[in-house]
Amino acid sequence: ERTGGAERVRVAVDSDRACSILGEKWQGAARGCGHAIFIAVGTGIGLGVLVNGHVLRGAHDIAGATGWMALERPFHERYTACGCFEYAASGEGIARVARDFLGETPRRDSALRAIPPESLNARDVFAAFDQGDPVAVATLEKAIAYWGMAAANYVDKLPYLYREFEEAYDYVGEWCEERPFKNAADLIRKTPGFWQ
Repeated sequence: ERTGGAERVRVAVDSDRACSILGEKWQGAARGCGHAIFIAVGTGIGLGVLVNGHVLRGAHDIAGATGWMALERPFHERYTACGCFEYAASGEGIARVARDFLGETPRRDSALRAIPPESLNARDVFAAFDQGDPVAVATLEKAIAYWGMAAANYVDKLPYLYREFEEAYDYVGEWCEERPFKNAADLIRKTPGFWQ
């Protein structure tokens, strides 16, 4: 009814990570690439993987559920619901880690303390980071280190890794290069095709 009699169009539903990499292959940064990776950071963390021009799906279509990447030891119960990487470095994770830091360091001064914990979100953390807030800086140091470790782990998986972190890198890139994880940023920057 809604098409008003127009010809039929076939519609398929897929995961956000598969749709993201297919969109990049069709109209974006992976156009013309046979191999590419799309790392999406939002409420969770997903990975779209293109190999020989096709989406890598894995058993039960779980390939790309990268939020479960173990980037810290030992395993903590808090990782059970979403995985280590996603717990600390997704949009929800950034807010979660900030709340953890606030709880662990009750005497540490932070503008984030003025926000009710249940309302604290990643946007608040980034705004506090802009002001040099120590809890926001510590929170984003952890997220950035995890993003760098994850990207560095993917560098050797495919010959071309391109980034979807351009805006995030533009936002914190200079700051990152002054920190201990500068080597991860260098590795990512020097990877063929990463900045395409």
